[in-house]
Amino acid sequence: MLLNLLSNAMKFTPQEGEIALSLKQLPNEEDGKGTYELRVKDNGIGMSEEFAEKIFEPFEREYSSTVSKIQGTGLGMAITKNIIDMMGGTIEVHTKQNEGTEFVICLTLRLQKPGKAAGADELFGNVNDAENKENALDSFKGKHILLTENNVFLRTILGSTFDFKDIVCYGVGCLLLGFCEWIGYKRKEQ
Repeated sequence: MLLNLLSNAMKFTPQEGEIALSLKQLPNEEDGKGTYELRVKDNGIGMSEEFAEKIFEPFEREYSSTVSKIQGTGLGMAITKNIIDMMGGTIEVHTKQNEGTEFVICLTLRLQKPGKAAGADELFGNVNDAENKENALDSFKGKHILLTENNVFLRTILGSTFDFKDIVCYGVGCLLLGFCEWIGYKRKEQ
C-alpha cells in the first residue's frame, strides 16, 4: 500500500515538486497494540472533488489532459483500500486540483515482543511436524484466502485442501482477475 501511494505521488507530481512521507504513533489504550498514522503528501496536480469521491473504486481513473498521458489501470487505490480495510484501518484523501494530494492512513497493529521477529514457527508452531501442520491449517478455518497460482493442477490441489479444512478459497490463475473476482467486480455492459 505504501509503495502504491508513493508511486502515485511520483507519477502525479512534477519533477520540481515535493513529496513527504510521515509516520506518527498515536495514543492507544489497548495492551499489546500500537496505533499509527501514515501520511503521504505531495504538491502535484491534485484531483477533482468528483474523482476523489470514487478514487477507491476499481478501474476508476480521472481523465484530463495531464492524467491521460500517465499509464495506469485504476486498480492501485482500490487494492490499497481493500488491504487497509482487511487490516481494520482507515484511509482518507484530501486533495485540491493543481495544489496536491494527501493520503492519511490509520492502522492499529499488534506489537511484536522486543528483540524477536515473528516467523512461521512462532505463528503456527514447527510446520515440519505433522501435528503442527494440521494446527496451522486449522487456524485458518472460516477465513477467506485468495490463491493465485498459474498452474491449474497446483491450484486444484491447494483449493481442495483448503475446502477440506473449511477455508473459503478463491483460486485464480491471475492476480488481477483474482482481485476483481474477490471484490465482486462485475464488468459494466456497454
